[in-house]
Amino acid sequence: HTKRAGLLSLGRRGQDVAMATPRTLVLGDDGSAAADTAWQWIISHRWPGWRVVAATAAVPPIGPPVEPELAALHPWEPPSPRVAPASAEIAAVEHLTAVADPRVLLGGFPGADLVVVGPTGRGVLKALHLGSTADWLVEDPTGPVVVARAPRPGSPVLLCVDGSAHSTQAMQVVADLPCIAGTDVVVLAVSDGRSDPSTAVDRAVPVLEAAGAAVTTREIEGKPTRVILEQIDAHGADLVALGTRGLTRLRRMFTGSTTSAVTRGAPCSVMVVSAPEA
Repeated sequence: HTKRAGLLSLGRRGQDVAMATPRTLVLGDDGSAAADTAWQWIISHRWPGWRVVAATAAVPPIGPPVEPELAALHPWEPPSPRVAPASAEIAAVEHLTAVADPRVLLGGFPGADLVVVGPTGRGVLKALHLGSTADWLVEDPTGPVVVARAPRPGSPVLLCVDGSAHSTQAMQVVADLPCIAGTDVVVLAVSDGRSDPSTAVDRAVPVLEAAGAAVTTREIEGKPTRVILEQIDAHGADLVALGTRGLTRLRRMFTGSTTSAVTRGAPCSVMVVSAPEA
């Protein structure tokens, strides 16, 4: 919980703090086609003044403990470095690597304001039938995570709200995105008898409009996963954003997860956010 609270920092900040501490976007970069898609998603947006870190994890070999200097993040020169176009307005791109489990490296990256990964993983995790790094990050995120499926800007955005601390945090993260001004945002509240959709929508609209988004709202009764996937198609959403309770795998086996189901089933990019205080 301490790590979660320390990593998640996407609330509105004063101008002096923002200038002194550039916000950090982390790309999970394993050199795969999925990582290329995630990079293209990043550079299709504007990130004025942001620092981007392309983080590469080398899975530790079986045997003696890894030397501390290799296990810690350190600069390296990849064969094909990521170069951001001027249109992305990125302040700097750094390449860091460590001999570490990619789930641990990306899930606990120091100072990350946003982590972006491709939709699939490769290597030892799949060999052990443990799923991709993206699956693990979505199930219990320590900060906002985007699973990027298409190399295009996230517009329109479908923001799912239910009044919980997690969806409120997701709303704030979306409002704080540098590209949100002028973006179409559909605020979706699903009434399933467990939430107050009208209150959740009323809370989100003024925050998004203050950030410059063009907002429309939808309140629909039904099962959340089905409704969300249907609304993605109905609005042609390029990005769906929602909060998650961060269930453990054991609890997920018995209760299921709307977030996991949407992440697996959505044809577009997905942003998952968890409230640090929860």
